[in-house]
Formats: sequence, C-alpha cells, structure tokens
Amino acid sequence: MKRILFVMVSSLLFLAAPAGAEDISIIVHPDLNIDSLSVKEVNAIYLGETEFLGKKRVKPIDQRENQEIRKIFLKDVLHISKTDYTRRWTHLIFMGGTTGPILKENSQEVIQLVQTLEGAIGYVWADEAAKAAGVKTVLTLHYSKKMCSICSLQNIFFLQRSPDESEPVLDPS
Repeated sequence: MKRILFVMVSSLLFLAAPAGAEDISIIVHPDLNIDSLSVKEVNAIYLGETEFLGKKRVKPIDQRENQEIRKIFLKDVLHISKTDYTRRWTHLIFMGGTTGPILKENSQEVIQLVQTLEGAIGYVWADEAAKAAGVKTVLTLHYSKKMCSICSLQNIFFLQRSPDESEPVLDPS
C-alpha cells in the first residue's frame, strides 16, 4: 500500500505544472579543449578540487551573492550553503595558496570575462549564453520547480543536457 501511495504521489509531482523553470548554462572560454562537462566535474572546479582541465588552468567565475542564479547554483548544483562555500574558499586561498573564483555582478559580466580570459569557466542563464558569441556551452542544467496543487509538495530537480544531446537525462547526483 505504501508503495502504491508513493508511486501516485511521485507521479503527481512529476506531472504537475511547473511553478517556474530556468536553464543554467556552464560556459567556457573557447581555448579550453573540452566539449562537455558533467555536473560532478563542475562541482570539482567550483569547490576547488580541480584546477586544470587538460593542460590549462581553469579559472572559475562566480556571481555576487545577491544574484538569484548564484543562490540556485550553490543550493542545487554544488549542494553547499553560502557560508560553507565562502569558508571553503577562504581555507583554500590561505592554506592552499590558490586563488578563488573571480566575482562578477551578473551573467552579462560573466560572459564578457569568459570571452576574454583564457581558461575561464562560468555559469549564466541559458538564454543569455545562447546569444553570446565567443563562449562555448559545455553543460546545460534545466532547473524545474514543480508544485503539486493537490498536496502542496515541491519537487526540484536538474536535468542535465550536453550541448550535443537533443533529449535531457535526469541527473542522478
């Protein structure tokens, strides 16, 4: 009986009309010799675990705390709080001798820097990335917040799309 109830509730959550949806694109400078990245690889870069892609030093570009995209990126992509993220980078900078992500005000400034800075990687709204020349999209994340009108429960998940895939696949991470 519990299994049937679970399947019914899961189906309702999945089929419910979206309360909001935004795509987030991970973009890189064209000199990075990569065509796609996984969510796990993006996490490793933005958490300071990966400094090189191939033989190029990767330079993560971040957005200011007041940007909605940053809140979503930290919570639903990196799975880390703002405080823990700041604490982690502070530790890496002072103890590890590395440099932290470069902060920009918004997606447009991230795009401009990724266009000009070798090894740069950033996250922006997908509609802005699609219009930008001089950057390469290596991952698109579909953020969907679905609300079940019957039970008032939310289901938030990411669909991961490689630039060359026509159909998204549910990201298991």
